[in-house]
Amino acid sequence: NEAKDAYEYFLSKKSSFGESDIIEELPRPIMIKLVHEVYSKDIQRVRIFKTYEKAFVADMVTNTRPFQATKGEKLFSEGDVLNDIIFISSGTIVISKFDGTNDVVLGFSRDG
Repeated sequence: NEAKDAYEYFLSKKSSFGESDIIEELPRPIMIKLVHEVYSKDIQRVRIFKTYEKAFVADMVTNTRPFQATKGEKLFSEGDVLNDIIFISSGTIVISKFDGTNDVVLGFSRDG
C-alpha cells in the first residue's frame, strides 16, 4: 500500500527526526491515509473522532502525547486551566468535587 511504503521509506533513512517529523514530511493525502491505517484501533476507540473529517482526526492523532496515570492520581483540580484534551485509552476517570469536607463523585469517564 502506498502509505505504508512511504512510511517505510522514511524510516529506512534512519533520520534523526521523530515519528511526527517524518509523518509531517509526507504529502498530506498520504499522511492522512497512513495515520488512519497505523492508528485505526485508537481512532475507532475515540467516539468523538467519528464526527470529524479524516484530516482533522489525523492532525489530532499526530499531535497527541501518551500519558499514564496511576490509580487514585489527581490529574487536575477544579479551577485549573487546561491546555490539553484528554483521551482515555483504557481505564476510568472519576470526576469529583471537594465540598469542603469530602470528595463528592459527580461522574465517571471511561475509555473512548
